[in-house]
Amino acid sequence: MTKTETSQDSQWLRAQELFSAYLSGDVSAVNELFSSLGRIVRGFFIARTRSDSDSDDLTQATLLKIHLARESFDSRLSLKTWVFTIAHRTLIDHWRKRSRLDTHETLDSSEGTAEYADTSGGIELSSLIPLRAVLEKSLETLKPSDRTIVYLGVMEGLSMAELAVVMNSTEGAIKVKLHRLLKGLRAFLNETEAEVEKP
Repeated sequence: MTKTETSQDSQWLRAQELFSAYLSGDVSAVNELFSSLGRIVRGFFIARTRSDSDSDDLTQATLLKIHLARESFDSRLSLKTWVFTIAHRTLIDHWRKRSRLDTHETLDSSEGTAEYADTSGGIELSSLIPLRAVLEKSLETLKPSDRTIVYLGVMEGLSMAELAVVMNSTEGAIKVKLHRLLKGLRAFLNETEAEVEKP
């Protein structure tokens, strides 16, 4: 486990503690909880929109939804999965209001795992951490509708099961999609390195 992964785990464990206290009516937990969640979801929105103003607005909207929906929190989900599901849906609503064409965020669950099993050999997200240093630049090569999976899978460390919940899809479809996206990102990185090495 890398230092980044350990930090993320600690961050979410603390957020879970604060959220539990918040649900119990402990007002002293509010500021720290929402400051922490605000930083996390703003990073997600920046990666998706590349706009400071939009990210600020979307962050505030997401935090408000978290507050209003707190009593309906499904304890079977991790807090991380629940928060990113709300953030993801907030972004889709934002794009729909702006008549964006790339609002179709669900994956085709008919994309079975057979192709994935034959071509990928399995994806361990922990092996993708070296991509983090260049991920911000690489994300710009993806369609906005594809950035969520890569960002949450690599940067935030969501499991395939958690990604499936956020994207309202199946683990099989997520695996296929993520494999294809990462294959494209690696090709982009290889081309970038080749350009840098040219005399």
